[in-house]
Amino acid sequence: MLLTDLWQQRWPGCPPVGHKLREPYRLTTASTTRRSSRSPDLRDHDAMQLRYFNQTGWTAIFNGTETEIGRMVRVEGWDPATGTALVVDPQRGALRQVTDYVDFSHLERADQVVAAIPGGGWRAHWTDEGPGGSPLTEQVLAWLITSQGRATAITVDAQGHVEDADSADAFIPPGEELQ
Repeated sequence: MLLTDLWQQRWPGCPPVGHKLREPYRLTTASTTRRSSRSPDLRDHDAMQLRYFNQTGWTAIFNGTETEIGRMVRVEGWDPATGTALVVDPQRGALRQVTDYVDFSHLERADQVVAAIPGGGWRAHWTDEGPGGSPLTEQVLAWLITSQGRATAITVDAQGHVEDADSADAFIPPGEELQ
């Protein structure tokens, strides 16, 4: 029996999502594109607050050069001799120390995902994030579990936009209605 068959037996109708955690994910915690009725008093820096997920818990930030744009790269591991962060160099096909790059700026913390589990019928609810400030409820696709024990609900809207649901006003358990 295939693993996908076992998955579908346990969680019918829910696509396996663990394979999607191989790349760093940037999920917005405040978005004006998905929930269009966002409060007008939302400060610009709040709209740009981002959360990153990867498997090491660190992201390398590069400023860019005249020939290379600035970028964020997932840290793959640590050099055993120096303790320096390692990233994949696609041109060399090897791991390379971040300090070997002239445009390396710094490391930033990322949430280290250790597991992903199906949404299990949970729903996220916002009291005024729908069209015209109406209520909005979305299905939780999955829960990302971090090394710190935090569970982050991941939702997908009707247009296919994936976001975390950290700003939800309530989470509705399976089979229950909003109180």
